[in-house]
Amino acid sequence: MSVPELPKIPDVRMPGERGISLGMSLWFANSKPGLEKGSFPYAYPGNIDMQGKPKVDQGFEVGVAVGLHNMLRLSYFQTRASGNNGLTSAANNFPASASA
Repeated sequence: MSVPELPKIPDVRMPGERGISLGMSLWFANSKPGLEKGSFPYAYPGNIDMQGKPKVDQGFEVGVAVGLHNMLRLSYFQTRASGNNGLTSAANNFPASASA
């Protein structure tokens, strides 16, 4: 008694596995620029929320088929924002002086 042969699976290429692909992206951010201290993920008193507006984020992607089911993909993404860390009102960090 012999073992039956395995069925042949057709070699089907998925979209993007042949030729060249190009892509562009624009992202309109809606948050203010900020400076976070450390890697603590929650609100921390050392974090600075700056006044200002984000700029449009842009990126692109280029892909080239390499081999049978492989693709070489290069991508680039840039995000920028400008902010002002100056005080918007008068701050009084030490309101009372200690008397001896």
